[in-house]
Amino acid sequence: MRHPRRRRRRRPRGGHAPPACHAHRMSVRGVGELGLLERIKPYLAAGAGGDDAAVIADATGFVVASTDMFVEGVHFDLGWMSAEDAGWRSLALALGDLAAKGAEPLWALAAVAIPKQWPVDHLTGLYAGMAVLARRFQLAIAGGDMSSIEGPAVVSLTVVGHTNTMPLARAHVEAGWSVGVTGALGAAAVALRERRVHRPVPLIEEGRRLNELALCSGDISDGLVREM
Repeated sequence: MRHPRRRRRRRPRGGHAPPACHAHRMSVRGVGELGLLERIKPYLAAGAGGDDAAVIADATGFVVASTDMFVEGVHFDLGWMSAEDAGWRSLALALGDLAAKGAEPLWALAAVAIPKQWPVDHLTGLYAGMAVLARRFQLAIAGGDMSSIEGPAVVSLTVVGHTNTMPLARAHVEAGWSVGVTGALGAAAVALRERRVHRPVPLIEEGRRLNELALCSGDISDGLVREM
């Protein structure tokens, strides 16, 4: 029993989502990716969500991890590209985040939401394409998940790597620094628009060298202007 003079403790109240996330006030279409990121930051670990990948210190250096999602009809189109090309392209873009942090790829997890009407060859081809690129970088596809859906396919890739040198975050960039790029800008976007088969290769070695020089690097697959 409770002592008659003891005050009843109030039950802790659950956190409230930022106003802009309320469905009746604004849709995700009107906010955009960067706006949505700002709204979920209060629920993430300190410093999370503002860079290409998560960087976690361990006993031997730094673990670098990143997750990317690819939607059929948006990021790949099996109407004119093969499932193998789509698998390669998806893993290559995911590994771009590790390259940006100078990390050597170690392993990946692949989760696929599979349309019920898909031919089985589409699924096996997707994994075959990823496997070819994975072997090139001695990366292990260590597991993942599968689920069937009615809509277009969705591929979610988590990639993990390691570096001995701490990568610089975007927050470390200072005014007056020069900006440089590696490779041709827009090649992947042009190939997608013109429906040309394109198998990009992540610049893992270039990223490692830049990281060792203590330079801040970023993946610009979403566009150079957006990155800056």
